[in-house]
Amino acid sequence: MPPQNMNSQHVKRYFATVQHTTFVAAEKRWKADNPKGWVQIPNMHQKILRSDSPLPIWIRLPRSGTKDLHTGLSRSALNALILPTDKNNFRPSVRSKVVKSNRSNRRGVRLIDLESLLAHIESQA
Repeated sequence: MPPQNMNSQHVKRYFATVQHTTFVAAEKRWKADNPKGWVQIPNMHQKILRSDSPLPIWIRLPRSGTKDLHTGLSRSALNALILPTDKNNFRPSVRSKVVKSNRSNRRGVRLIDLESLLAHIESQA
């Protein structure tokens, strides 16, 4: 909180300084977490939504040890559904895509089509 004896101009400057300091600290944390400057994909709540549905079109695989928010499936269970393996005759039952920031990159972000995933779960029930 600003000191009590400040006038309105000082208070505005004080809060502007606090906001800037908070922004700089957040930027430093981001740079520390992303040393190579990789672009982060927004979390599920910030993804583009269908106009007729509150669910996102694509979801990311959850981090290791956590479960997906929409289905409750673990990362390994989702991998079994989206990756071609012997068990599914190299034909995954759930649609997914890999998004790379550059064509020559070896790695990317795997996105799962949520509608396809939910349809597969519904067909298994």
